[in-house]
Amino acid sequence: MARYRYFLGLALPDGAGRRVEGLRQSFGWDRRIVDRDRLHMTVAVIDLSCDRRRPEYGQGVEQALAGVELPAVSVRFDRRDRGMLVYSDRLAGFHGLQQTVIAALLRHRIAVDHAPRRPHVSLCYDPSASGRDRIEPIEWRAGEMRLIESHLGQSLHHALSRWRLGGDAEPVPVQLSLL
Repeated sequence: MARYRYFLGLALPDGAGRRVEGLRQSFGWDRRIVDRDRLHMTVAVIDLSCDRRRPEYGQGVEQALAGVELPAVSVRFDRRDRGMLVYSDRLAGFHGLQQTVIAALLRHRIAVDHAPRRPHVSLCYDPSASGRDRIEPIEWRAGEMRLIESHLGQSLHHALSRWRLGGDAEPVPVQLSLL
């Protein structure tokens, strides 16, 4: 049976995506890697696992975020923890964006998974990806957030909506595509 996950995530711009991809390759990982076009930093999980597609989430999230100011945020990762990039201290802007988004979703009665998660970017899901290291910092200014439908176990993401960060939350038209 097909399973789906719905979440809002920050897209990595091309430059940061290339650096992350190069870093991942330097570790020699080749199993269960996250392709560059699926790299993201999760802002909020709307549905962790459901057994049917829920395209109505797109319209609901768009309504919840309409008129909400979503700032562009600076993100910096300087450590690797197993198969993830993790941060040291520069995520205050991210946490503010995350709180704003979650509050807007809850005001519109959109359930949000509140399990505590350390902000990160997954590089691979290979259990043999071990180690914790400092890395050359990878920084970017996040300028876009996407509502993603993830096809669990299939390495497939489908963008339902996207928003430019740095102003009022007006959705950007999305040509439905598989990522």
